[in-house]
Amino acid sequence: MDTIGRYRVLRQLGHGGMGHVFLAHDPTLERDVALKLLHRQTTRTGLRDEARALAALSHPGIVTVFEIGEHEGQDFIAMEYLPGRTLRDVLIAGAPRPELLAICVKVARAVGAAHRAGILHRDIKPENVVVTDGGEVKVVDFGIARRLEHEAGRSPRAVTASEVVETLRRTLPPDGAFTGMDTEVSAGTQTMFGTPAYMAPEVLLGEVSTPQSDIFSLGVVLHECLTGRRPYAATTLVEVIALTIEGPPPKLDDPLGALLDRMLARDAAERPSLDEIASALARPVTVTTRGASRSRWPIIGLLVLLAGGLAVAGWWLQRPAPVAGRAVAATELAIAIAPFSIQMATYGVEPPDSFAIADVLAHLLGAAEGARIIGTAVDTDDPQAARSVAARYLVSGSIVESGAVLRADVTIVDATTGTRVTTVKAERATLPLVLDSIAVAVLGAVAPGSDVRLDLAPNRSRAQMFYRQGAPVLESGRFTTARPYFEQAVVADPTLFEAWYALALVLAWMDAPEAQVVRATEHALELAPPGPRKELVRGIGLFLAGDYRTARTTLEPLEAITGPGAPEPRELRYYLGEANWHDGRHDAGFAYFKSALERDARFKPATVHAWQYAVARRDNEMARYYIGLAGESTDWIELALENYEQLARTGSSPRKLDAQLVLGETHSAEIEAKVRGTDLEAATLRIAIAVAGGELARARTEFA
Repeated sequence: MDTIGRYRVLRQLGHGGMGHVFLAHDPTLERDVALKLLHRQTTRTGLRDEARALAALSHPGIVTVFEIGEHEGQDFIAMEYLPGRTLRDVLIAGAPRPELLAICVKVARAVGAAHRAGILHRDIKPENVVVTDGGEVKVVDFGIARRLEHEAGRSPRAVTASEVVETLRRTLPPDGAFTGMDTEVSAGTQTMFGTPAYMAPEVLLGEVSTPQSDIFSLGVVLHECLTGRRPYAATTLVEVIALTIEGPPPKLDDPLGALLDRMLARDAAERPSLDEIASALARPVTVTTRGASRSRWPIIGLLVLLAGGLAVAGWWLQRPAPVAGRAVAATELAIAIAPFSIQMATYGVEPPDSFAIADVLAHLLGAAEGARIIGTAVDTDDPQAARSVAARYLVSGSIVESGAVLRADVTIVDATTGTRVTTVKAERATLPLVLDSIAVAVLGAVAPGSDVRLDLAPNRSRAQMFYRQGAPVLESGRFTTARPYFEQAVVADPTLFEAWYALALVLAWMDAPEAQVVRATEHALELAPPGPRKELVRGIGLFLAGDYRTARTTLEPLEAITGPGAPEPRELRYYLGEANWHDGRHDAGFAYFKSALERDARFKPATVHAWQYAVARRDNEMARYYIGLAGESTDWIELALENYEQLARTGSSPRKLDAQLVLGETHSAEIEAKVRGTDLEAATLRIAIAVAGGELARARTEFA
């Protein structure tokens, strides 16, 4: 899809129950917009009136609507594009209480303005609040918003709490993992729009939404800001709805506890107004903290880039609760874990190492209490592989990224008979969290009824176990394999400096998304002990921030330090090389890369600029040597050295195609035929077709 209306689609930002959201460019006004293309089945008669009402609503805390249109029978809304972070991201980053309360004040005022204009939001949650790069707070995604008069004119089908819960129990999987992020839930004849974990009891009971319903949702958000969790802990959709309707009202020992009680009152009439809420939250209060307090991670001049405010790379979302299981006949239970099929587009350039992830899961199972669980990673999902390690059960499955969550489907097989015992599902925001959930679910399935449990509270010993597993893998230069161990370590103990530092190095060296590298580096800098290692992390952070000269002057004095506490020479020389290289000092940069490779020839990151340096100096043999150290094809070198004839004859795709294109041997139809079914990106294809057709201006535009 190249265009929607007059807008040129740049990339997809996300999708949900109502439709897909794209980053697009408006060529008329020369600005980027967020374009929401609604599913045909969710387009409603009143959409245009409601969108026009939003467009007429001018408030600094509400996303601006530019246009409502139609594209091939589907409605779309063009809105203000807001690069920044969602409130979910802010919560994950451990923002301090005053910052979170200030955000809630702005949300209350923005939603109040919408109510005064006759518009309900109906889906207030952290994912729908964006803190822009400029510090503004915006309420977004009025995709299921409703005019008040529409709600007032709707005939509600009120039902009892028991009817809702029983209907859901009959129609939904009782053991399905629940994230609370659904936007449309159907059960029998009952359909609810919104996110169940944030929905008011009266809405769950089939009554019409009112401004007080939005206030309840904001109360759930406020509870999450004050405590880091939602009011009702639940692992299934049925549970969260049952607790919201029938469970004991949550009580919070906090100066804002009385306000929160009223916001979460089951009787909508008891809830305070948004003006009262904003005033109460804006007043300073004294809070006595217990245990570990929230702290703001230092910002080291880095701009964390998130795609359209979607929640990514968070390790501290709500953890699955420990699950008690059935009694086991023996004190020992062996479980084999096969490599999972994993599809994660946002993981980075290199896909997850499925065997390493199986090994992490095996170690998680081995950390269970109440029985001796022996978890072992095996090469295949053949039950014979499980029997070869004397395992009773074999676990296999898949993890697929869908929007901002990971969905896992897991099968448990009795290895002695080869028959399937059960299947379990898990849905979480990050890979470590989904592995935690899988481990809990597997234990609940194979050992229900006993004291077997997995305690996922922060634990230094478990963190050090994962760190020790990953450290030798990192030393061997297998960065993709090492990554899952360090990610699990920082989840097990978010204060373990060594794990954050190793994770920052791994992410940087395997070219992971910048936001992930930034976050790990920030944590490592905060936790680093004073001395040379802290200065090394500081220098790395400055380099990542683009301050190459200061990074260089920060790192250079560390070369003279030797003995205990000195920075690891390979890492120091590599980052000195990067700082010099990007500061335009290529000779000095190459010398550092060469020095790092002399210490460890397997150190792949240092090879990249080394072979680039050799190509720039037309030193063919040196270029081939360094790219050979990296284990990469020499086709890149041949292309850079303009050996087009040889590459066109003997190269591999896509470099062979590049060479043929340069020589004029390939035309548009041939390009399309050759790349069909490959992973070559559509943008690359468009550039190639434009060049082949002599449309150089178009090619430059696509490339830009």
